Amino acid sequence: MPGREESVLLTLGQPVAEIVAEFSGIPGLDLGVKSLFNIVELCYNVSYNKQAAKQLGERCYKLLKGLNERMQSRPHSNLNYASDEIESYHWQREFAAKVQTDFGNLAQRLASVEIDLKQIVTDAHNEKASHEILQSFQKIARQVKEPGIRSGLSQNLSDLLRDLEEQLPDMNLQSSEIRRLSTTPISTSLRVDVYEGIYLERRKVSIRELRTATVNDHTLRRFEREVKIWDQVWKLDRGRHILPFYGFCISDGVRPCTISQWQQNGSAISYVKLHDTQIDYKVLIKGIAQGVQILHEMNPPIVHGDLKGENIMISDAGSPLIANFGLSKIIEDIGAEVTYSGSLDESYRWFAPEIFDGQPMMATMSDIYSLAMTIYELLTHSRPFSDLKLNHSVSTLIVEGRRPPRPNSAEVVQRGLDDSLWGLITQCWQGDPLRRPTISEAITSLDKI
Repeated sequence: MPGREESVLLTLGQPVAEIVAEFSGIPGLDLGVKSLFNIVELCYNVSYNKQAAKQLGERCYKLLKGLNERMQSRPHSNLNYASDEIESYHWQREFAAKVQTDFGNLAQRLASVEIDLKQIVTDAHNEKASHEILQSFQKIARQVKEPGIRSGLSQNLSDLLRDLEEQLPDMNLQSSEIRRLSTTPISTSLRVDVYEGIYLERRKVSIRELRTATVNDHTLRRFEREVKIWDQVWKLDRGRHILPFYGFCISDGVRPCTISQWQQNGSAISYVKLHDTQIDYKVLIKGIAQGVQILHEMNPPIVHGDLKGENIMISDAGSPLIANFGLSKIIEDIGAEVTYSGSLDESYRWFAPEIFDGQPMMATMSDIYSLAMTIYELLTHSRPFSDLKLNHSVSTLIVEGRRPPRPNSAEVVQRGLDDSLWGLITQCWQGDPLRRPTISEAITSLDKI
């Protein structure tokens, strides 16, 4: 007895590739047809809640069959070229309207579907098939215009991604996938405005709008390269030590944005000030170091480039999550009429001396220096060199070899600053990058404290 995919082929009378090719003249429709084939195949292979899955498969199959029949009825070329063009134009308009209706009906089914979507994808048995089915759902969701159906479909897709611990296949997010909750930023800085937002009508997110960048082809290509890195980090870490990026948006307004998971507890520096006596600082510091280790041990290594308390978020469980890695480099690459010093002035206090040396190039050892300054910041509840108001004056002192003095207040000692931890801090902010420990060596030292 033939399998379901074979039955579909027998009924439609053509191989999948040939059918998909027939729709290539209508932008985006060939991809939609391929998506329908994926859904049909997976629905009929599902091992859980088969009846509901079968109903969804039948809906997709009927849509496929209807599309195929309409394609067979399309006007063919004749000797009257002008007449043929007019007839073809009217046919395409009518065809597009019917397709939109059909896809709307399918989307409505997906938006209210009672089957376990996770099971459908899990039964795909391989990463490629799982990726294709997620692509299918995302493409169908993007074609839906009716707000209620689109909202339900987005929520189902969000739940599916959560259950599978996956991200959307296309991380260049559209306005239907991300929206701001307010036109007023919740925080602002020289380089970034931060807004609250909603992702796939389900998850609260942080939208970071880059103030010094504009939307153009170079910006798009730069983000597309960065997405590959975000995806690699996500697959390795799954949000344990690194704050997940959901994607970027370059169509919502005039400035590009990055989208990341919202953390109610805020940044590490604000968290320690609010919950001081409830925090195990050594556990917090080690968690931060483990996040840096994830980045540094990627192949090739990833340099954070702007490590400080503000760029470490705290999860609901109280664990640190490294945020905004590589963002400084993105801003530098796509910045509009902004100098390196102007864009990173706020981070001078955490920067290693080599960053100020002629042509700055950030490396993993520069992150180690910044880690030491971040530990100092969290233990003292103050930014490094807090007695100096001007950031530019700090850079001169750093290059000259000046470092913050050891604090001796009872509060800082109570938080865990002993001789061993101070010794590690001073090792990490050595002027010579080669004399600083690697992140693995730093974690080994932390384990002994």
